[in-house]
Amino acid sequence: MRYHIYKMTLKIFLKSGVVAWVCAMSAVFLLWSSAAAQTPPEKRVALTFDDGPYGTATEQILDILEQKQVHATFFVIGRNVEKYPALARAIVADGNLIENHSYDHSKYLATMPIPKLDKELDLAARAIVSATTMHPHLFRPPYGNTSPHMLDEVRAKGYIVVLWNVDPRDSDYASSTPDAILKTVMREVK
Repeated sequence: MRYHIYKMTLKIFLKSGVVAWVCAMSAVFLLWSSAAAQTPPEKRVALTFDDGPYGTATEQILDILEQKQVHATFFVIGRNVEKYPALARAIVADGNLIENHSYDHSKYLATMPIPKLDKELDLAARAIVSATTMHPHLFRPPYGNTSPHMLDEVRAKGYIVVLWNVDPRDSDYASSTPDAILKTVMREVK
């Protein structure tokens, strides 16, 4: 069953200390799909990582994903892709998705004037395409911050905005031990 594979992978990530070390990179969100409106939705878990790629941390994550034959979506920062293009290529080569998380990861992206917002999106997309030849179709705003004008512009550029349903609370480094993150995620993913 897929849920158990993801659950096992989450435990391995957390127990290995990788997530504790790269807390800011991870977020988990639930996706629901149904074949018809009258059928109950099928729950699925999608594993995502934000803010990379980073050196050793991204390599460790890719190794674990490959070992467990699980794929993830990496919402990357354009500046980091420029710094680590080989890691961006490795993300794609391993069958994972690589998507846009802005160029600089500004917490003010939601309130930026449209020309600055466009520049953030375009620079990140160019970095991804340059490193991987893949064109991003999904966008996750930094910190999950949104505004109507930002959402309108992002969608007008052809992106689907992706947030999360489960926040693993991994950005609070003081309390984000592997066991605490696992407990939070498993409580929410039921």
